[in-house]
Amino acid sequence: MNAHILIADDQPEIRDTLGESLVAEGRSVHACGTGREALSYLTDGERPVDLVILDLDYGPGEPDGLEILRDIRKKNETIPVIILTGKGTVETAVTALRYGATDFIEKDFYIEDRLELSLEKLERVLSVLNENERLKAEVEDLGREVRFYRDEVGKRYQVIGESRQMDAILTQAT
Repeated sequence: MNAHILIADDQPEIRDTLGESLVAEGRSVHACGTGREALSYLTDGERPVDLVILDLDYGPGEPDGLEILRDIRKKNETIPVIILTGKGTVETAVTALRYGATDFIEKDFYIEDRLELSLEKLERVLSVLNENERLKAEVEDLGREVRFYRDEVGKRYQVIGESRQMDAILTQAT
């Protein structure tokens, strides 16, 4: 996954550690210190973002990661968002997932490993979604072909009669 990843965390050491790890794996990274900066980058950034990694707590006076997640979902329902926290609870994790987070990871000594596992899982999901989109496009193309040939057949051969049953069959075929 040669993705462009947005990291928003108020701890520079977390931003740097994750950023360096992701860049070493061939991904590009943009890091910022607040959720507001992340929202601004998503809106005005010079490059589309493939994944957002949000901190849960940005400190006093800043909206938390769940608020930022809700704002992201208002603008983009499909972008994957991973929430990081140093003090998570099961209730908070459930809330984050309900709001549309792709994953919820605790900050600890294994954060890089957990993030890598999350990214691997995400790659598999995105692969299935891409295949699904490809198949939908193929079905649409085939539907257009069926309609075209049905029209051509209708022009060459006169249909003696029409019925609801035949219309239903033709509708199912397209």
